[in-house]
Amino acid sequence: MSATGAEIKFGARKAAVWGTPVALGANTGFLITPSDYKKDQPFTVDDSLGLGWPTDGDLGEIKVDGNVKGYVRYDSLDLMIAMAMGAHSVAHTVPTTGGGAAASGTTTTLVKTAAGWAVDAFALAAGRFYATVTAGTNSGVTRRIISNTATQLTFAAMPVACDATTVFTISGAASTHVYTMAENTDGQFISLCAKIGALQVDEITTAKVAGFTITGGTGKPLGVAFKIIAHGLNKNTTSGTNDNTTILTVTFPETANRVLYKQLKFLINAGGGADFTDSDYPTGNRLYPASFTFAFDRNLKGVYGVGGSTDNIDEPTNDGNPTVSLDYEVARHTAQTLGLITAHAAGTAQKIKMVFTGLLLSGATYRALTIEIPNAKFSAADVPMKAGTLSVPFKMFCMGKSAAPTGMANLTAPFRLTLVNQFGGDVLQEAIA
Repeated sequence: MSATGAEIKFGARKAAVWGTPVALGANTGFLITPSDYKKDQPFTVDDSLGLGWPTDGDLGEIKVDGNVKGYVRYDSLDLMIAMAMGAHSVAHTVPTTGGGAAASGTTTTLVKTAAGWAVDAFALAAGRFYATVTAGTNSGVTRRIISNTATQLTFAAMPVACDATTVFTISGAASTHVYTMAENTDGQFISLCAKIGALQVDEITTAKVAGFTITGGTGKPLGVAFKIIAHGLNKNTTSGTNDNTTILTVTFPETANRVLYKQLKFLINAGGGADFTDSDYPTGNRLYPASFTFAFDRNLKGVYGVGGSTDNIDEPTNDGNPTVSLDYEVARHTAQTLGLITAHAAGTAQKIKMVFTGLLLSGATYRALTIEIPNAKFSAADVPMKAGTLSVPFKMFCMGKSAAPTGMANLTAPFRLTLVNQFGGDVLQEAIA
């Protein structure tokens, strides 16, 4: 019998202790394409003299790294993106049945007098709904709703008990997530699992997401490769935190809504220039590249022994500056590309906004993915000598900026990524996304 994609199931969940896996479950899965992460434990031959040939050897230290690959989707990659970026904020579109002032509560419940909610309208089985405290006790905390009665919400534990000062919203229709680059991602890592056929579960105990690469081209969906550096990889069957039985509980919150290249609006102008317009570059700001590659690498490293194990690495942390780059190619040499080549020769920094707009989500809100780059310098820009159509490749190095440019409020890091989707939670606060 030939293999099918159904033999592979993959998921991830936020973990709390480096080296200790957590169990996956409902809504922790996401769809992948063939990936190249692997466990490497080299065998070292004992080449001592005195024998005609080696008769023994030893296993070396464990190394687990590589890429988890898939298509970029509007709704299912928040956890992986957050783990790479390190900082997150969310603004909710609130249903008419949502929020208000609480009358009382505990760490896991919140009561609103005469709320009139339909029983379990916000329960796990109904979708992805979240309670966010906007004022009073637990202000700023978001938790996924597990169940509800007509007047009470139940959710994962908040830091302290909710009370009559607690003011909250309920989200689920649409949310805007802003992911920004933190200087480090210390303490932020995940467990990942892959069902490999019917016999085996690959359990990556804990892993750092060290960056990602997004690629796109005309007529294609966007692809992404998340770079991971892990503590270890177990081959489980009936034992371990995630095994052949528990992996069956993994479900997918999203199986559609890929980000398509044709949904792209690519805007570029001088870094010190005005806000963007949609008219064509160079008199305006819109460019039409045929393909692009956006790459972000945090440059993380884990070491052996520091965490108490000489076989596994400790939690990886910064081993130098992160690198962010954007390469793209324009299919024909025109006045637009000449303007960019001139900017390269003059050393003029550019600011860039890449906006993908998907299907209608709720009301007048559409799914969207936006990448903003405040300070991009050309590292290469020229017309290659070749036969046929003269396409023009550009390479840019993306850096931070001392002050945010016009049109990119508060952005001084090398880039910012914004998602508008149906996920209402904060993956940096809670284990279940």
